[in-house]
Amino acid sequence: MISEIAWAGTQAYAGDEWIELYNPGSMDIDLSGWILVTDSGSVYIPLSGVLTAGSVYLLERGNDQVVSDIPADLIYTSNEFADGGETLRLLAPDRSEVDTANVGGGSWPAGNAASHASMERRRDPVTGEMIPDEQFTWITFDDATIYAHDAAGNVILGSPGFINWAFTVTPTFTPTVTPTPTSTPTPTPVPEQAVVINEVAWGGTKADSDDEWIELYNPGPTDIDLTGWRLASNDGSPNITLSGIIPADGFFLLERTDDDTVQDIPADLIYSGQLSNGGEVLTLYAPDNSIVDRANGNAGAWPAGSSYPDYASMERRKNPANGTILPDSDDTAWITNSGKVRNGLDADGNPINGTPRQPNWAFSVTPTPSPVPTHVPNPVVYATPAPVLVLNEFLPHPSSDWNNDGETNVYDEFVEVFNAGVVDVELDGWELDDEEDLDSDPYPLPDLRLRPGERAVFYRSETDIALSDAGDTVRLLDPYGEVADAYTYGPAPQADVSVCRLPDGRGPWTETCFPTPNRTNGVSGVYPPGKPHRIAAPLCLLPDTAPLPFRLGECGLAGEGTWNPTYWDDLAGGPPWVDQRGKWEVWGR
Repeated sequence: MISEIAWAGTQAYAGDEWIELYNPGSMDIDLSGWILVTDSGSVYIPLSGVLTAGSVYLLERGNDQVVSDIPADLIYTSNEFADGGETLRLLAPDRSEVDTANVGGGSWPAGNAASHASMERRRDPVTGEMIPDEQFTWITFDDATIYAHDAAGNVILGSPGFINWAFTVTPTFTPTVTPTPTSTPTPTPVPEQAVVINEVAWGGTKADSDDEWIELYNPGPTDIDLTGWRLASNDGSPNITLSGIIPADGFFLLERTDDDTVQDIPADLIYSGQLSNGGEVLTLYAPDNSIVDRANGNAGAWPAGSSYPDYASMERRKNPANGTILPDSDDTAWITNSGKVRNGLDADGNPINGTPRQPNWAFSVTPTPSPVPTHVPNPVVYATPAPVLVLNEFLPHPSSDWNNDGETNVYDEFVEVFNAGVVDVELDGWELDDEEDLDSDPYPLPDLRLRPGERAVFYRSETDIALSDAGDTVRLLDPYGEVADAYTYGPAPQADVSVCRLPDGRGPWTETCFPTPNRTNGVSGVYPPGKPHRIAAPLCLLPDTAPLPFRLGECGLAGEGTWNPTYWDDLAGGPPWVDQRGKWEVWGR
């Protein structure tokens, strides 16, 4: 159960929010696959680990110093809660609802923005059982006992890591004054599926895999104004504010980046933000943040559609019996466009395997389930969820012996990949590379199998891929040579700071991680054995793009001993060095 929420943060920082779960049962619970999510989509937290019977589970936002003297069970990196109130839901792996907080919406029922006191859950003083989520379930922490301290050493007004103070008290509630009704009209709630997410080209087009597009459909008899509506993914990209009118029984076409994605059909709206080929949850919100529709609500791999080589869209189906749109929760709601019925041309003039701003091919077909043979000599690839291999962490500027070869040098740079899917991934055929068309060749990954949740680390000593301190792009290429994942970073002047996903696999990128090769990502950790005692020495800010004599003279082999670091700060990412060969070696910019 959701037992405590510090939606107002702490005295140290209002963004230092924390959440506590409680297991009132007699059995341990594995939280793998569980999520915490707000109805607005601003907070989305994949859970992991075990919540033991009768114990609490502490989540801290951003880092483990939010509650400085109690270790977090999970660090999360989603957006802050809205101080005006949100509805938080705890969902099981099958996305069934287990618990809620502030299910009625509106303002938070407890907690305090000024004092940063937490909102604690009560339990029945007679039976001792937890009280279901309602207005009087929650009270504001108000106890003199000191349980923990924030990042600045201030006393936290809450009981993180402990059984709730509210379990032991019976609050006295102040009667609510009934206001005099006014003539303010009540907005009419938007019914579910008044507008539906109708088609998603998450794989892009043949012209460009980044040329994604999305189609909405209005199945009703009246036009709908989309002003104030929002279409957002669970990881926050894309997050699209809608506008314009979607006509009755009509379509609304969204094209990514520019209007050439579908070159012969004008877009109704241009958006930014990229969908992951591994799968995301797309949610359509009405202006009051109520959920109108979802696509891929189980948060797994996309249920339909494809990337290379067909780049087919994921189309919504209708119920063949009554002609209504199937809900996303229906296992047959989505189907891959077969190419038999299609319209529109991509940026290069190729036919699009989809039906942008036209009735779906899927509206007219009933998918035939494939019979399950008693013996299958070879795996049926199309019946298996797609593998989801992602970049998980990389280190461009090492100053410790991360590869444990006894030396500290540039060969300690590393790139880590992670299986974020639900099926095994064979690495044979995949490649790692830096920015396209640079000097280094792609590194073919070895013949290795990663099970779901497993990772593999590849050091520069074996890949020969140089990650520039001046900024670079790290790319993961699938067996077809397509970019499966990529991340571009800027100058990296600080040593032993990695770029990683928090949490692992599907979390957003964070550029202030502690290097954790082959371990769970985090913002703190332990240096490898043999790290030189150089803590007091200034870090070398000279980028590795500078000529070797400069790097040796200024920084030494391990990247320190800088004479004047600020002299070089503005050079990272600047124009290339020019070697003027003459009687004396001279470099200029």
